[in-house]
Amino acid sequence: MPPPRLAPGIALPPYAYVSGHFPHPVRDPRGHRHGESDEVYGPPPGNAEPGGASVYLHVLDLFNCGYYWEAHEALEKWWKEVDGDDPRHPFFHGLLRLSAAGVKAREGRPAGVRTHAARAAELLRMAALRLGGDDPCLLGLRLRPLAEAADALALRAASFRAARPMPAVDAVLGIRLLPA
Repeated sequence: MPPPRLAPGIALPPYAYVSGHFPHPVRDPRGHRHGESDEVYGPPPGNAEPGGASVYLHVLDLFNCGYYWEAHEALEKWWKEVDGDDPRHPFFHGLLRLSAAGVKAREGRPAGVRTHAARAAELLRMAALRLGGDDPCLLGLRLRPLAEAADALALRAASFRAARPMPAVDAVLGIRLLPA
């Protein structure tokens, strides 16, 4: 069953990019983002908008529905734009590493899943420490349970093998980014 959409008014791409299986979304003229700039993602969502920005919710939809490469692109843009002392810096970095784990899972590369998931957990814990409190939330997401889910993913990384034929979309991680 597909996860509930957080930004149903924004269409999802026709396929989730996996190298060697689908046209590169930006570089290939057949790609679903060919000719678009990264400005489509806008500025990083701020703490004052806890989950309220539709583009942010769309990026969560991308992740939740298995568009890991596409989610990674937006998160990387935001991560690079946020000051290193801001809790959003390790938060976006952690989510982009979790997205990279999804790409590696779809490629059937367990070592990549393990490495990216473990680093995602570290970064999400760093963001939680910067925020303090027992159960810190950032942009609507509870950080400690998310870090624990990343740890669990790293432990089960060996279970990921590439599907043949490759489905257009497959939310293989079993992790959902749902605002509290």
